[in-house]
Amino acid sequence: MTRDVIEGIRRGRQILAEPAPQLESPTADSVGICADRLDKAVDWIVDLEMRAHLVPAEDRPAAMEEMRGLRRELHTIGRLLAQAAQLQIGWARLIGAVPSSYDAHGAMAEAGASTVKVDA
Repeated sequence: MTRDVIEGIRRGRQILAEPAPQLESPTADSVGICADRLDKAVDWIVDLEMRAHLVPAEDRPAAMEEMRGLRRELHTIGRLLAQAAQLQIGWARLIGAVPSSYDAHGAMAEAGASTVKVDA
């Protein structure tokens, strides 16, 4: 049973390692894929923690070290995913702002033209 639990933890770490490169140059698709993998990794951790009591006492230190590594990787990937999502939100805001530089006919607005009037 110990070997199964430790191998399970290592498999969870592999699941987390797969999306990391996709988050280095994130796209909306990669954020979705990575979020799905994070969900799977969390489920994996919950399952492993439920079986942790089956690990013999002499093997628990090794299993706990693997779990700490898995949690660290989960935290890192979670932060990368949050940053990637913020990047996508920022990008969407920029794209959303672009139409304001065009007039009602789709032509580029004149430089310096403003629709805001200030009374002196």
